[in-house]
Amino acid sequence: SALLDLFSPSVTMPDMSLPDLDCSLASIQELR
Repeated sequence: SALLDLFSPSVTMPDMSLPDLDCSLASIQELR
């Protein structure tokens, strides 16, 4: 989750699920 924190700090939640990861990855791709 540390990597996710670096890319999207807004997704720093204790109970993260796979769908959340997918959403975060999608947002990262949009940023690029």
